[in-house]
Amino acid sequence: MNAKRRKMSLLVLLVLSSLACGLIDTVLNRVDGGEENMIPVAALWSDVPPMEGMSATQSFGMPEWLKVLTSPILDGMLKQFGASHWEWTGFTLSEQLPADVQAFYTQERMAAYGWKQAESACAPMTDKGVLCSFLKEEAAGTTALMIIAARDEQQKETSVFFLRASGVQGISAPESATQPAPAAGGMPTLAPVQDVDGDGQIGVCEIIPQAVLEETLGRALAAPAQPFSDPALGEGCAYDFGSDGDAAYFAYITLASEGQFNAALANATQAETVTSVGDSAFLNYGPDARQLWVRVGNKAALVAIGDRENIPAAMLFARYLIEFVKNNPSN
Repeated sequence: MNAKRRKMSLLVLLVLSSLACGLIDTVLNRVDGGEENMIPVAALWSDVPPMEGMSATQSFGMPEWLKVLTSPILDGMLKQFGASHWEWTGFTLSEQLPADVQAFYTQERMAAYGWKQAESACAPMTDKGVLCSFLKEEAAGTTALMIIAARDEQQKETSVFFLRASGVQGISAPESATQPAPAAGGMPTLAPVQDVDGDGQIGVCEIIPQAVLEETLGRALAAPAQPFSDPALGEGCAYDFGSDGDAAYFAYITLASEGQFNAALANATQAETVTSVGDSAFLNYGPDARQLWVRVGNKAALVAIGDRENIPAAMLFARYLIEFVKNNPSN
């Protein structure tokens, strides 16, 4: 998979993580920027079939929770792909669920309109949300299409958003319509973990591949990753992504114990429960960044990202840590 197509797969992971975590309100309250690259259109494009019962959204402003996808992933994709903007339109469904949206936008139906599923395919998140991604070869380049559906239980309706970028360069629709199956639970497979230093072990700084870190956060590492040990946080790895003016970009992850998880929860500042990752999880305001703590059995993990909070990215990184903990119970 080339770098640009891998970017599309990472985007799907991030979107699904944000839908799955049940923290849309938390995310949207901390979003800024990106809307200048999102241009609304009044109707669905002629090569995208509508579902029966779709109603145009009453308010045609950009939804706040959808803006988070533009910072930094969608904007970064535009730069990488050479496209100028995303076009988008939104609809509501009063009777159908996100699973019905996935069932409608099948590989077979979309193929009749010239689309092929992207490598990330169409991935569900139970009844909470679903994302489908498609590509089409056209004279001006490849066109990318994303369909995002999320259920609003308060309004008792499903919101469906369509995003389209035309003239994409450096990415091609797959030759075959056959797609790799999503991992258990409907999530696309994580990138493989490698023993980078060749010592026969996977160190904490090797759990999340560098390419995943850099493409997800949209910044290159400014220095080699640094392992560390902290009595309250556990065995960790710190990442330096440089700075812009007064903003310093960084992240850190740790492998911790159940006791460290419980102590962090007991001393947490404005803890928010997360129900869709690990056996239990919560968000906390740490001294330097927003922290995501996750417990799996008697093991735990921590992800923190700064200078700007990025909960979807933290959810993605947590998945790598969870998989490592599950596959290495003796660590």
